[in-house]
Amino acid sequence: MNGPSEPQPPGPGHSTLPPPSHRRARLLAGVAAAAVVALAVLLFAVNGPMNRPGSTGTAETRPSPTRTVPTSPASPDAKGVIRANVSPLDFNKGDCMRDYDGKAPRATLVSCTTPHSAQLVNTFYYGADDSYPGPDSLKGKGQEVCRAAALTDAAKDYDLRQVTAYPAEATWQKGDRRVDCFVVVGAGDPITRNLAR
Repeated sequence: MNGPSEPQPPGPGHSTLPPPSHRRARLLAGVAAAAVVALAVLLFAVNGPMNRPGSTGTAETRPSPTRTVPTSPASPDAKGVIRANVSPLDFNKGDCMRDYDGKAPRATLVSCTTPHSAQLVNTFYYGADDSYPGPDSLKGKGQEVCRAAALTDAAKDYDLRQVTAYPAEATWQKGDRRVDCFVVVGAGDPITRNLAR
């Protein structure tokens, strides 16, 4: 008969197990896969939601990926101007401003070796899904951000004050989630050095 046959038990000296070299390879592959899974779980636990941009809102957290931060040209013009008419939402840590007015809707960014009156020394970003915390909380966060700002030794050469900027409820609703700390002088543009670390 040429039909299907039933499996026969192995004869003496024969085994249904793979040879020992194959068993070792399978065991090593299993151990490696388990190690990769354990490493992935550990990395997620350490770097997962806590370090997602904007989730815990620590100073120096980058803005959410949906926000585009324009970059400054590689070199300033002959007068030291990097960019004119810049929105505060487009400032980056370390930017220096000529003729700074905290109430003005725009500023002129200059090289930090060009005479200027202010520099953005620290920024904090709230998460995109965070609720508006209110003006008192934002003011407190601004003070915290300024305390955390690291300045160069050159800051001792100027009579500086710290100024914070934070969103109003109306601008929060439009997506403004940043709290900025600036160092400024009282009048003129006497600063000619970088003050932010």
